Amino acid sequence: MKKILITIMIMALCFAFAVAIPGCAGNEPQVTGVNTEGAAVDVDWNVRYHYADLEKQLQDLHEAYPEYSELESIGKSYEDRDLWCMTITDESVSDKNKEEVAIFGNIHGNEGESASCAMYSAWFLLENATSGQVRKLLSKNIIYVIPVINPDGYEQSFIYKTRENLDADSAPDRDGDGIKFNDSYEDINGDGMVGTVYSLDMEKNKTTGTFGKESKDGNHNGKLADDPRNSGVDLNRNYDFMWGEDGVMDTEGPGPASESETVAVQDFITKHSDMKALATLHTGVQCTVYPWGYRPADESNEKEWAENQQMKDTAIAISQAMSKATKRNYYAKQGYYDIETYSDMADYAYGRYGIPAYTIEVYRGGYYKNYGLSSDYDENYDTYDVVDSNLIGGSIEENICSWNNELPKLKKADYTHEEAVAMFEAAGIDYTKLISREKSGAGANETVTKKPWGEDEGIRITYNSTQQMCGKAPEGQDEMVTGVMEGILTMINADRLH
Repeated sequence: MKKILITIMIMALCFAFAVAIPGCAGNEPQVTGVNTEGAAVDVDWNVRYHYADLEKQLQDLHEAYPEYSELESIGKSYEDRDLWCMTITDESVSDKNKEEVAIFGNIHGNEGESASCAMYSAWFLLENATSGQVRKLLSKNIIYVIPVINPDGYEQSFIYKTRENLDADSAPDRDGDGIKFNDSYEDINGDGMVGTVYSLDMEKNKTTGTFGKESKDGNHNGKLADDPRNSGVDLNRNYDFMWGEDGVMDTEGPGPASESETVAVQDFITKHSDMKALATLHTGVQCTVYPWGYRPADESNEKEWAENQQMKDTAIAISQAMSKATKRNYYAKQGYYDIETYSDMADYAYGRYGIPAYTIEVYRGGYYKNYGLSSDYDENYDTYDVVDSNLIGGSIEENICSWNNELPKLKKADYTHEEAVAMFEAAGIDYTKLISREKSGAGANETVTKKPWGEDEGIRITYNSTQQMCGKAPEGQDEMVTGVMEGILTMINADRLH
């Protein structure tokens, strides 16, 4: 009798305090980025992993949770890396009435945080697949996670931040010698970073011009890193929808879907054209934007305007969820009013197939304070109306939405002439051919003065915060991936477009 009374009391307490007591109904314990205890696959969410490590993590997750996952390649990159897709659902439940949702990461190779957030979504859903909330989600949805669309650019970004893919066929021959990619970025002083190399007046402690970024001058023309491994193609301007319609041929590639990575994603979206929603993850700002990117929504088109307003509401909810979870500000806008873009993935998915597609920008580094404003977290921040200023990029409000971390300050390393000669010789550089370039003036009045490296000059190598952060995760990335997941869950749980 005594045991029964105790059991009843415990059940009553669980019912009364379900929100407060882990393990009671409605609040089952969850493995998260900031609390990884109990996870089958150990991942440190404050580390930037190489692509091979991500592939291993995906394989380990599939092997740990085979009843909830399938792992397949949807295509190949230019350098023959697989574009992996993890399909996540409760396979004990029929797929007949399930909704399909996709999460894409790292279309821009230098945006490593987007890959981490996409990887985390697969890890979180599988590690918590048997918990009530997530299991219910997986019984109703099929979720596709493609963590890295641009694996070549992602891996290159461990050396030097590379937004584009590495398709040599699409790349220009930047130095005009008939050989592409023959003078790319390389660390020549062994400090693990690629910096900018300057000629240095040792007596005045003043730079007198630049040689370029660190490289081994592979084309032997005295200009460092003037033909780097970089296609010049922005994969998020390469989709076969409104391609080239802006009239400016710059980063969209030689033709619509000219890149193998774009083709793989387009084929995947076409195969799953009835998707309820998709998210494409990026960095650079902290926001959620939605189609169109190339023009304003047409208020006179009743169907289009209704869908636009529904996507707006979902975008606001996504950003609010991320703000609340991370304690950082995120905003929401229609894409056109954030930055006008043509032939991007979101417009392709929505324009071709009517899929509501959300571009979720997960990270903007640094802290902002100016004009009486700051990026301090404000739980009352108006996610949408404050920033709906119809400014196309560059608004003050974008700065308000920052990660509030301290970025590395400019770093420099100085070498005497003799030390630099030894360094150049060890790297196989003919230092007698090095040409220093110094710019003066601006715009139409800009001039460039060229001169050989002087025998009495040293060199200075500088590293900005971006160069120093290659291959590194920003402070608090575990909080980021956890918070972004809240935004993704908000998208998954949103209604279909009416």
